[in-house]
Amino acid sequence: MIYKMWQGFDPKRLMVGIFAFMFALSLVIHFILLSTTRYNWLDPDGNAAKVTTADMLTPMPATR
Repeated sequence: MIYKMWQGFDPKRLMVGIFAFMFALSLVIHFILLSTTRYNWLDPDGNAAKVTTADMLTPMPATR
């Protein structure tokens, strides 16, 4: 019964549609990341936020 539904789809067109959708989605995600200061890997001036590992760490509380 369900196979009749799939007979209505052309596999070539379906694959091209999926490829086009995934390509457009990847472009959108990359442009969103490039618009942020933290994840912009193409910043020519180096004005992106410089976050080092030491900045992300917090000191441990003294237990003794």
